[in-house]
Amino acid sequence: MINKNPFKFWVVAANMGFGHLRAVYAFEKQSNNEILVAGINDHSNKKVKNHWDKILFVYELFSRIHGIPIIGKPIFSILDFFLSIPPLRKNQDYTKSNFQLNILYKNIKNGLCDGIIKIISTKKIPLLSSFYATSLAAEINGVENNFCIICDAEINRVWVAKKPKESNIIYFTPCESAVERLLNYGVPSNNIKLTGFPLPNELTGNNHSILKNNLLNRIARLDPNNNFINNNQNQIEKYLGEVNKNQKTNNIPTITFAIGGAGAQKEIGRAIAISLKKELQENKIHLNIIGGMNRDVYKYIKNIKRELKCKNINIHYSDTFSIYYKIFNNILSTTDILWTKPSELSFYTALGLPIIMAPAIGSQEIYNNKWLMSIDSAIDQKNISNTSKWLFEKINSGEFARLAFNGFLKARKYGTQNILNAMQNEPFIESIHENES
Repeated sequence: MINKNPFKFWVVAANMGFGHLRAVYAFEKQSNNEILVAGINDHSNKKVKNHWDKILFVYELFSRIHGIPIIGKPIFSILDFFLSIPPLRKNQDYTKSNFQLNILYKNIKNGLCDGIIKIISTKKIPLLSSFYATSLAAEINGVENNFCIICDAEINRVWVAKKPKESNIIYFTPCESAVERLLNYGVPSNNIKLTGFPLPNELTGNNHSILKNNLLNRIARLDPNNNFINNNQNQIEKYLGEVNKNQKTNNIPTITFAIGGAGAQKEIGRAIAISLKKELQENKIHLNIIGGMNRDVYKYIKNIKRELKCKNINIHYSDTFSIYYKIFNNILSTTDILWTKPSELSFYTALGLPIIMAPAIGSQEIYNNKWLMSIDSAIDQKNISNTSKWLFEKINSGEFARLAFNGFLKARKYGTQNILNAMQNEPFIESIHENES
């Protein structure tokens, strides 16, 4: 759906991985001036900027340390304790403030987010944020029309105010499990909107025209023997249009491996490329490796291409997130399989992208993994050194085509437009999707 909404609002995120940034960049055109990133372009003083730098350092350490042999997992488990999401149990009270939230309130009182608050106080228009600290700071400072995007299937208690029933924050959620979690934290139901994750307009198009065309071509590439198409042709044509089983144009599938913003799991990209070396050299598959904005990661993946000497390996790096976001979306338009840890990219399965999940890093990614499994649009990665075998087995059987179609059917695709509609008190658009399992 193309955004035709002329109204403007403050758009705010934090530089804590790509998830919070990706969620707001779908609204770049609606942003009043530029997208504000806490601690980056919010005119924070040196003390506050240093505080944000320390938080980012801990986040990146948290993301990278998990893969360190022997010592990584024990240290990671200590860090994960402070961000863990407890399982929901009946007759248990989850509304009380926790340690993380108490610390956050103290930091806000001591000036965290002051730069953001000063800027958004210059004009009384709505605030859309994808980070809990900025949403809560805005509420503490009396900001009205305060909207917050949830970026994962389930979240820590730190996302919700100390007194949730008195809070005015409106939450936009990507899936039903996030709704349930907020209700258990005490957020009133009328402050929770089930919208879907905000997907890029350039990948959806008006009435999903781009999405459907991309998916129709993707299914053809992921089902070379027509196994899935033959058994599901009527349903495919109901949603996507006519299937031409004999026209296999550009029938070489493309895998995109996305390295996280902190540079975690870059070694997986190398292992994938090594396993697929023969198929890459024989032009049986294309491989994109996305290095994000980390120069060290970029150097690492450049060496992969130089080492393997395969023209079918494409590497990508950007200096700024704005450029990265546009390049990444362009790459996804021709991607057939997305290989990534179960981050916020989990919700991109709504575009009809089957996902191979690298190991989860942190509690929220474990829940994202669980959600993807519940709608049957992803698989956990298998033995990476044997990728060439199991990957092509699943392509030839039509398994990835099935996962792609499940993602399209079962995940919500109108997140961007529904968020805009909710902010203007307009009706939601009914998304083509079957109920989540």
